[in-house]
Amino acid sequence: MRVLIPVDELPYAYAALCSAIRRNWPPGTVFTLARVLESRYEHTDPHNTEDIRHIETLKAEAESLKQKSQQWVEKLAGALDVENCEINSVVLEGEIDEQLAALANQLDIDYMLIGSHQRPATERAWLGSVASSVTDSVNCSVEIVRPPLLHNMLQDEHFSTELIDDIEFQPHKIVIATDFSENSIAAIKWLKGIEFTVEPEISVITVLPPVARKKSSLPLGQGASGGRPPTLERDRLVTALTDMAQILTESIGATITGTEIHMGDDPTSGILTYATRRNADLIVLGAHGEARVPHEPIGSSTRSVIDGASCSVIAINARKSGLVSFGWR
Repeated sequence: MRVLIPVDELPYAYAALCSAIRRNWPPGTVFTLARVLESRYEHTDPHNTEDIRHIETLKAEAESLKQKSQQWVEKLAGALDVENCEINSVVLEGEIDEQLAALANQLDIDYMLIGSHQRPATERAWLGSVASSVTDSVNCSVEIVRPPLLHNMLQDEHFSTELIDDIEFQPHKIVIATDFSENSIAAIKWLKGIEFTVEPEISVITVLPPVARKKSSLPLGQGASGGRPPTLERDRLVTALTDMAQILTESIGATITGTEIHMGDDPTSGILTYATRRNADLIVLGAHGEARVPHEPIGSSTRSVIDGASCSVIAINARKSGLVSFGWR
C-alpha cells in the first residue's frame, strides 16, 4: 500500500501527520511526504535586463529554499513513527495541486492524506482548494483531514502546534453520502474494512443525480459486476438504504442513527446541511458520482463538499478502494 502526505509548516499539515500515526497501517506500507514549492519567477520577462537580474536572484533563493526544504522534509520523515512502514520524502517545484496529482499518479499512490488549510468554508467554496483540485485529478482515494476542534483551536490567540497532539482524530459520527454509483458503492465496501476502537454512529444520505431526479429514480451501482444499473423508484430507494444500514451494522458494529433521501436542486447543500445537523466529524462519499461529467467547469458535488465541509472528508475512488485498509488505535 502506498500513501502520499503533502506537508508544509502549517497546522493542518501537522494534523494530517498526527492523524496518520494514530492508525495501524498494514506492514510494508510506503509513505511519501511531499513538499511543493511554488515558482516565484514564472511571471517575469526573460528579455528584460532588470527581470533577468531579478530572475537570477530568485533562482538562487529558490535553490537555497529547496535545499532547506529537503533537509526539513527528511527530518520530518525520520521523526514519523509508523511501525513496520517505509517513509520517503520528496521536494517538488510548481503549482501545488498539479505537482501533487502528477506525483500521486506517477507513484501509483493508493491513498492520500491532505491537511486542509484554515480558510473559512465559504472562501474555500468560492476559490476552490488544493484538496478538491487534487481529488479531481488522481486515481486514488483522498482523505481531507479537517477536525472541527482544530478550527476552533486556531481562533485562540494562545494556540500552539503542540495542542494538536491532544485532538481525537478517530471519527465518532460519520455521514455517508451515496448516489449508488460505482465509487459510492466502493465507499461503503471500503468502510467495512476499517477498524474502529469505538463504535461509530453512522448516518446515510442519498442524493439523486440531476437526470435521475426528474424521474424520481436513482441508478443503483453494480460495482465490479458491471452492466448498466437498474432504476430504483423512491420506495425501493428506502429499501436499499435500509439494507445498506443493516450491512454496516453487521460488518463494523456501527449504530445507524438515521437515513435521508435528498431530492433538492443542490446536492452539495443537502449533504452539508445533513452533516451539520448530525454533528459529523467525517463525511464519506464516492470520488465521482453517477451524474458527473468529466472536466465539467463547475466541478462535481464531491469537489463542492470537500470545499464546503467543516469536518474531515474521505472521497473513495473505486479503482484503489480495495487496496486501502487501516485501523484506528
